[in-house]
Amino acid sequence: MDKRGQQRWYCPELGDKRAVLQFYNSLTDEKVAFIPAAGAGSKQITWYTCGPTVYDSAHMGHARNYVTFDVIRRVLEDYFGYSILYVMNVTDVDDKIILKARRNHLLQQYRQQQPDAKQAVQQVEAAVKTAVDKQAKKQQALQVHVAAATDSRQRTELEAALKNEEHKQRQLQQVQQDLAALLAGPTHPSIEQMLAVASDQLAEQLDAQHGSCVSEVSIFRAHAAKYEAEFFEDMDALGVRRPDVLTRVVEFLPEIMEYVQKIINNGMAYESNGSVYFDTAKFRELGHVYGKCKPSSVGNATLAAESEANFETSEKRSLQDFALWKAAKPGEPSWDSPWGKGRPGWHIECSAMASKIIGDKLDIHTGGEDLKFPHHDNELAQAEAYFHHEGCCQWVNYFLHSGHLEIEGLKMSKSLKNFITIRWGG
Repeated sequence: MDKRGQQRWYCPELGDKRAVLQFYNSLTDEKVAFIPAAGAGSKQITWYTCGPTVYDSAHMGHARNYVTFDVIRRVLEDYFGYSILYVMNVTDVDDKIILKARRNHLLQQYRQQQPDAKQAVQQVEAAVKTAVDKQAKKQQALQVHVAAATDSRQRTELEAALKNEEHKQRQLQQVQQDLAALLAGPTHPSIEQMLAVASDQLAEQLDAQHGSCVSEVSIFRAHAAKYEAEFFEDMDALGVRRPDVLTRVVEFLPEIMEYVQKIINNGMAYESNGSVYFDTAKFRELGHVYGKCKPSSVGNATLAAESEANFETSEKRSLQDFALWKAAKPGEPSWDSPWGKGRPGWHIECSAMASKIIGDKLDIHTGGEDLKFPHHDNELAQAEAYFHHEGCCQWVNYFLHSGHLEIEGLKMSKSLKNFITIRWGG
């Protein structure tokens, strides 16, 4: 049951009562009997797993996730004799990919232009100061949210998020100190020496100034393709079995648009200035439960905004609503749609692709625990909204999540810059 007393999970029909497998199901927060959707005696299983967002090299935390589920898959297939349709997506259109590809491109251009040394010093110093000030404001805003939190679980999540932001601020202050020491040295530093200290901060500044001018789609596609190839090389090196079906966002754009349109037709999404948003209030009004994986996080805009740029836009009817389709902006790849040029939101891709390959009922869905909210909760909502008239109130029967790999009490993460890539670790 959720916090309002509504049922979050329905057990599949047990049949002959001989179920022997149990899974720890995130939808119930406890171990439950595993019964395939095809029936208690069936050996057919459908499984969708969240694949990589290919904007950078995979790290050991990713390895922990994919190796964990590979072991479970092998046990089910090789020991228990299940036949599994294993589907994985590759996120190749995403805010992170766009930012990383654009910033790398601008940084490369900057190097090629060979700016005046004095001008470069001023630019790098200003970029670092801007980054430090911006992070300080973000940290202060999060401190206010922590102080205002009344739900104990939500407070714990926000305190963990604050710990991450404090770590980022210490890293930026260290960059500022290292740059100052470099500039105070006996010889004038080269541009490459300064970029070795503060390339991320300069790239962010260049993006703010010139990012809107980067429009060539091939820049973004080449970036994603590079890291997708690297990811699968890493998985092969780890011995992780390849998926039976691999889906990419750029290959499913018509299906994603159709998916969004049907949710609009079913009354649970709305268009606003060329973007389309999921209507969480209408979803609830029509009898669905929002926030099945992590009910305590629902309503917390700070946590929800982690996955979505421009989350607090005035275009939305409610802060809990989220983007299904994003209107085109300068400096981003875009495609024609019924609502004008734009691109898919992050959450919609998994719902649309998994539904098209598997249908209105998944036996198993897996991913890292950091995806519970908002990503997986939004996936579930989108699918139930899409299959609303088919009577769908439970798109996934078993949701399995893997834990984080931590370093010094913090989640291994690219954003925290505390990661070891699979290649380094190997």
